[in-house]
Amino acid sequence: MRRTDTNRRRGRPPLLDAAKRREICAIVACGGTRTVAARYVGCSIDTIARAAERDPVFAEQIRRAELGKRASRPAPKVSPSPTSLFELARDILLGGK
Repeated sequence: MRRTDTNRRRGRPPLLDAAKRREICAIVACGGTRTVAARYVGCSIDTIARAAERDPVFAEQIRRAELGKRASRPAPKVSPSPTSLFELARDILLGGK
């Protein structure tokens, strides 16, 4: 007998959950690249691109993060490390704690 559960999604679960998407946007907003953000959350840059293609809300969040970093911050002379970007992103997400 086959079990039919219509509320259950089939296939592999999404790699980028809500927390990872927030981290990606925060890193990008702090001046990091999508490559740095992808490396930090443990995925490829293509995964971020595919997630943005499938989810227009996430695509808009990334776009706003990228626009915000261009408008409000001068380009860094040295590429920031993923750790320092994480610390900046954590401060933004947690409200300066």
